[in-house]
Amino acid sequence: INILTNSIYYSVMYVSSILYLSGLLIILLRALIKIITMTKNDHFLLTTMIITAIFIVLSAILSYIKHLTYNSTAWDLGIFMQALYTTAYYHKPLYYTAELYVNPSGSFLGTHFSPILFTLVPIYYLSPHALTLLAIQATLVYGAAIPLYLIAKNLTKDELVSFIIALIYLLVPGLSGIIYFDFHVEAFIPLIYFLFTYYFIQKKYPQSIIFLILFLMIIEFTQIIALALLIPVIYNIIKDKKVGNSYKALYTILYVAIILAFLVI
Repeated sequence: INILTNSIYYSVMYVSSILYLSGLLIILLRALIKIITMTKNDHFLLTTMIITAIFIVLSAILSYIKHLTYNSTAWDLGIFMQALYTTAYYHKPLYYTAELYVNPSGSFLGTHFSPILFTLVPIYYLSPHALTLLAIQATLVYGAAIPLYLIAKNLTKDELVSFIIALIYLLVPGLSGIIYFDFHVEAFIPLIYFLFTYYFIQKKYPQSIIFLILFLMIIEFTQIIALALLIPVIYNIIKDKKVGNSYKALYTILYVAIILAFLVI
């Protein structure tokens, strides 16, 4: 019975992981096509994308070489590898054993509130390897340069200035320090924060709410950051002349309720 149960479980996990990854790739492909169409009239955006891709590939390779030369640690690459592996293969939600003396439950959620890690489980199920996490981290951290460029362009209306801002972000030494030191859930912060900001200043409030929820799922202190954002968020919604009063009230209530709900949780 156990063999049959495990067989069915692994089959379901494999199929669902393939479907999840396919859906994710379709979303990313649509976003990429949209960005590529924007590069026809914006060569600085194209240059930003090329430089960003180079940074992602190089940082993923170098961080993996660091791992292969026995310079990675249990804190935190080993912790995340074990937590994702036990979730995918042993039905134990984000279970790891490195800190049982301070976290008896063994779940990473007992240490940090990071439910966004579940979005990585299907990917890790298909490729349970250190390189998977290191490549994802490089993509998340450096990939944030593209929405940052779009934010800067929207605010400054200057492509050169936007390119310089994105380039400064890519060259910040602290980012490379993060990438070359194992894997951390905070890698989600730049990309999701910039996407939330981009959609918000575009006045696409439903999309920004989706990324706000994802932002709140990264780690517990992102809720404090989101709480600090409430004043400018509400102020800009009230100022928006293209949105009716009923929708202004609805969006304001949604932003406040979502942030407070996560704080309570």
